Amino acid sequence: MRLLSFITRIALFLLVLVFALANTHLVKLTLVPGIEGLIFEAPMVVWLLGSFALGVAACFLFLLPTLVAAWRRSN
Repeated sequence: MRLLSFITRIALFLLVLVFALANTHLVKLTLVPGIEGLIFEAPMVVWLLGSFALGVAACFLFLLPTLVAAWRRSN
């Protein structure tokens, strides 16, 4: 069972690595249309990783009151 888990993790890592390497073309991110100073350019994989990180951070912030209440009840 450990071997199957290890092989699955390696396969998932390789899949994510291939996805990242396939999405290295530059993409422009325009925060406010019409303002030239707010245009950022980076590889697509950077924007995807950043979006994922912001989503994780937002979920953690929304769950924080529940986590603190559960921690207080346990003590």
